[in-house]
Amino acid sequence: MQARPAWLRLFGALDAKWLEAHADPETLRLWIATARGEQRVYEVDTAADPVAARLVTSHGNESLSLDASALAEARSDMQAFHQRMLWVQQIVGGDSAPSSYKPSRDDLDLAQAFDLIRQLRSAEEYRAGSMPVIDVGEGDDALGIRLYLRLIGGAWDEVLAHADTDVANLPAWLAPVVYACSGDIDRLQECAASSPEGNASWGGLNAFCGLALKELRFTEAAFERLRLGLVYTKLSERAHYYVPMAELAHELNGSELAVRCLRWASAAQPNDDHLMIRVVRDLLRYGAFAEGAEILEKRAAKDPPHFEVLLTLAEIALWCGRTDDARGWIAKARELQPEAIGVLRAEGARCVLDGENEEALTIFKGIEALDDPETMAWMAELYMRKGDMETATHYLNYARARAQTPLHTLLTALVDRDIYPNVVAILRNEAEADGTTIANPGLAEVDAMLASLKGNRKEALTRIPAGKSDRPADLQMMLPAPQDADLVSRDLSAELLKTIRTQPIENVHAGFKALNEQFPESPHPWCYWGELRLWLGQFDEAEKCFFGNDKAKQARWGFVGRAAVHVHRGDFDAALDEFKRLAYVFEPVPGATTHVYLGELHRLRGEHEQSLREFEVALSAKPGRVAARMSAALCHIALGRRDDALLSYRSLVEKHPRLFWDISRALGHTWPSPEEEMSAVLEEGLRLMRGNRSSHTITYFDADDRFRIVEDVESWRRQAANRVPLVEREIVNRLTP
Repeated sequence: MQARPAWLRLFGALDAKWLEAHADPETLRLWIATARGEQRVYEVDTAADPVAARLVTSHGNESLSLDASALAEARSDMQAFHQRMLWVQQIVGGDSAPSSYKPSRDDLDLAQAFDLIRQLRSAEEYRAGSMPVIDVGEGDDALGIRLYLRLIGGAWDEVLAHADTDVANLPAWLAPVVYACSGDIDRLQECAASSPEGNASWGGLNAFCGLALKELRFTEAAFERLRLGLVYTKLSERAHYYVPMAELAHELNGSELAVRCLRWASAAQPNDDHLMIRVVRDLLRYGAFAEGAEILEKRAAKDPPHFEVLLTLAEIALWCGRTDDARGWIAKARELQPEAIGVLRAEGARCVLDGENEEALTIFKGIEALDDPETMAWMAELYMRKGDMETATHYLNYARARAQTPLHTLLTALVDRDIYPNVVAILRNEAEADGTTIANPGLAEVDAMLASLKGNRKEALTRIPAGKSDRPADLQMMLPAPQDADLVSRDLSAELLKTIRTQPIENVHAGFKALNEQFPESPHPWCYWGELRLWLGQFDEAEKCFFGNDKAKQARWGFVGRAAVHVHRGDFDAALDEFKRLAYVFEPVPGATTHVYLGELHRLRGEHEQSLREFEVALSAKPGRVAARMSAALCHIALGRRDDALLSYRSLVEKHPRLFWDISRALGHTWPSPEEEMSAVLEEGLRLMRGNRSSHTITYFDADDRFRIVEDVESWRRQAANRVPLVEREIVNRLTP
């Protein structure tokens, strides 16, 4: 890449931009003389040269000295700079101004990259086969741009090859995405641990890196990269990055810093309606109700009105129980989109609050077919108040199947009177402010809790406490009370298992040991720990988790885990006994792991038709189970259905190239392996995955016995493509000195 001229580096970005705007070679003598501190003997005719007059005013120089040869060199440099700027304007902005500049190879390569990215931004679909191979030179910047283009084009050969090079040879800003596609846990952890302060030269691409680390759940590292990236980003361009930064801040420090980030976003782009909606939604989620309402009200006063702004104001008014205000906002929103579901739902909620239950029921019936759990919750409540508990239960079950929140627990307590003592006290209430709780409230107390929600039946609940006004500033978030230890331990165990990407394995083991000590009566820490042991191929240790603790036998996974250990050891009769005991204790669930391991058992026994039936049930519920797809393809091969197997095999290779790249390496093949070797490839893949057969999380050990976790690379390709503007802006910066 062409270096900045020495004279330009002397003056810094501000002076360079001023020169770029005026581009008068004659004035350069003043700048050089000033920088060199030479004697002021050169006379300047400021009346005839306004640009020089500006410089004299700025620097207090009325006469400067410069020898003839230096002045000629300076003029030549400045003229070349001017001509290059004209050429850059043609590339970046389509300006047709003539330029005699002869671009370097690096200039042309960057221009090609920039032009290609512009095409990609407007393309509805892009395939690797149509992308020309472009050489953008050497160095970190050039390599990063080339790899980025290969990544968003889906050309994995070069991307995966560079993923196996030394960390120092891969552009730091792109490394997290490349290593995520490659499933390289160790190097992802190195990327997250590296100091962002040492990478200030990345400029705005720190933000690119930060967004990738956010997706990977490296929260602290992601926040720091975003923070540094925004230092090098124009204020007007920062707004959309403040929103994900707020999410990270909320995880790290709670709502205070998150709200500040959202304020910055609002200030950076106050006229962007879509951004304002994102900002306000998060402000409401963090409990900043008054601030969110104020932003919306200011925007609603502008012309033209925005539908989502008006609808959100209506919802906030309903949460406060201010039905007159809600009626006005609903009417304005209806003028823009009269049949919108949000408008109808808001009107139905308004009717309930005003006691117009039959009118509300009619409205909700009109939208119930749209798979809307909020509407279903309103329907359940309305039928409950009519005394029709059977219909209320129908709608409540429908809502709970799609969302399980404290709201649904309250409704269950009111609809199903036989079980309410076991499910009440799920919400915090005023009594807790005094350090006490209502351990077993009656139905009247539960009904009062529900009434305090006013017009909110969403997953994130709010209420107006007793004795408070009905203003947004007095809204409170409804926080779950301490839940059943069994549910808490399951959630914590599931979250801990996900940290295998961000934490060393020994830390995860220590976490499960601590959870077992914290919840000695719960089966879930043992079962999730046992699943991790299966993934790692540690069958003896998995046996201790599933067999050595009576608590593990209380959960479905306890039975499945024991059966899985037997399957991997080849003890099929013992595995079938576990499945029989499971069927006696638990009702069948299509999405459960039971069908995966049963399918694997039948495949290993040579019962391929029966195996395929089990895999069909498992994959129809959760199509992302890669090991199950591989096993099913092997069944098709065994039954002579090679075309069916080949169709599945090609899809697997396309979606999970890193996994099959490593399978090819383990078999000594070039990538991709010949399709004639399909059976051997699938068998080797299952061997590398060890005991992982049922999870969406794809774990395996490569030919060098390194633990890897990969995801569908198409998701990473899409994420990288969504960030084209960031990379495009950096290319422009490098084209423009």
